[in-house]
Amino acid sequence: MERNTLSSKSRVISSRREELYIKSLQGRSEVYNLIGQTKLALEDIKTAVKKSKNFGNKKLFGGCMLQLCNVYQYMSKYSEMLKNARDALRVYREISDYEGIGNCFDIIGRVYFLTGDYANAIEHFNKAIEMFKKAGSISNIAVSIGNIGNVYLNLSNFNKALLYYEKSLKMAEEARNKDAQAMGLNNVGGIHYSLGNYSTAKKYYEKALKIRKEIEDKWGQAASLLSIGQVYYYLDDYTRALNYFKKSYNIYKEIGDRRTEALALINKGVAYYSLGKYKKALVYFNNSLEIERELNDKWGEGYSLNYLGNVYFSLGDYSHALDYFKKSLEIFKKISERNGQGTSLKSIGDVFSYLGKYIISLEYYNSSLEIFEDIGDVWSKTELFNKMAVVFIELNKLKKARQYLGQAKNIAEEIGSKKILCYAFVYYGEISLKMNKIDEALNYVNFALKEAEEMKTLDIKADVLFLKARVLKSEKHFLDSIKLYGKLKREHDTALSYYYYAEFLISQGKHKEAKKYLSRCRKFFKKIANEHYLKKIEKLYDRIE
Repeated sequence: MERNTLSSKSRVISSRREELYIKSLQGRSEVYNLIGQTKLALEDIKTAVKKSKNFGNKKLFGGCMLQLCNVYQYMSKYSEMLKNARDALRVYREISDYEGIGNCFDIIGRVYFLTGDYANAIEHFNKAIEMFKKAGSISNIAVSIGNIGNVYLNLSNFNKALLYYEKSLKMAEEARNKDAQAMGLNNVGGIHYSLGNYSTAKKYYEKALKIRKEIEDKWGQAASLLSIGQVYYYLDDYTRALNYFKKSYNIYKEIGDRRTEALALINKGVAYYSLGKYKKALVYFNNSLEIERELNDKWGEGYSLNYLGNVYFSLGDYSHALDYFKKSLEIFKKISERNGQGTSLKSIGDVFSYLGKYIISLEYYNSSLEIFEDIGDVWSKTELFNKMAVVFIELNKLKKARQYLGQAKNIAEEIGSKKILCYAFVYYGEISLKMNKIDEALNYVNFALKEAEEMKTLDIKADVLFLKARVLKSEKHFLDSIKLYGKLKREHDTALSYYYYAEFLISQGKHKEAKKYLSRCRKFFKKIANEHYLKKIEKLYDRIE
């Protein structure tokens, strides 16, 4: 009897040890994943999966498989992520664990979200919510509702996204879940940010930051600081934006989260890029790329390559820009990241547009448009309509340009995007100017200028001043736009403003001064081999001589 009791106790102790060992593997894997050591994280969690299966505790086995899904997500291995989530789903169904089933559906929804299959993503997030309701898990319901909000945000359906985010926030407050509350506040702030309501967005981000400081959530604090920095970035306050990006970066570095450290480096790079400090921007983008390659983070690598392409694009080094955009596209195709594919195709189209190769540019824009329409990304699609309109204006196909601008204007008004709407009016003004409808062009200019000043964005203001100079034939406005383009380090647009200012000077009989500006713009367009504008420049020279 005594021997049987000892044997039974020994088995219990042995079983407890095995369970603790499996849980310690889970814990260590989570830490490795957080600090970017994904290979070690994968090794530990695979061992935990194998041992938990043999151990016979199905709940523990399912939990290990879901953790394996999270590691695969960080490695951008979405097919493996999907397979393991489905395997875990079968296990949780066997034991009628509704919370576990809900977690499986939530992860499956994430896979579809990450690969741009938004309809399936919403379907599975809703299935997760049903299961969490059965389990009585309000906090998890709030998270899945927030995930549906993320889908609508990516689809640029800001009103619907806001509806889900506010519902998620309310549930998090009911559950008194501070972590979920902070996430909800940050999400609501994100909608206002997307709508260009930057002061409102900042208030929500600051509320989230306050809660995250209260609960000592370092990771969350870094995320909120990053969001506040992005508000200042869009308000053209790049120095203050950089300050917040640095604070965010320091926290990510302190907690050892390599993946988000790379994200913070990207944002620092973007700030320096906007300040025209391209060498510094290249350093930060290359540093983020190095981390992402070390972590095998293909998603991050694709976007870092795209940012590097943007820097070379702004430097007028279009061959290097094209090379980076194509590498980015190749990666996004490999991991089935459709939004990234659309972005890279759009960037390649921009290069060919600036090179004056408009037909090739349209081919890439159309390929990009097809993807954005397929995944339902309204914002990106609308931005493309504006870009395509610009190409048709250059080709003097004004009717076609107006068709695209009409679509851009209608959708921009519907989704509340002030930036896209403002640019649409700038391009309407370009068309009116080409048709010599000066009063109409001036109306568009005044509307766009008012919006640009309200948004406090120098980029748009520069474009509006450039248009106004040509509409009013105003030397002052030409010089203001040239100065502003120079400040913003927009070489291509500076060269364009030289060309049109030279044209104005010729009309005033100031040929010597015109030659000076023609020489400057010819130098740039010769460097980038833009035959379209080189021919136009020669025609202006003919008028002088």
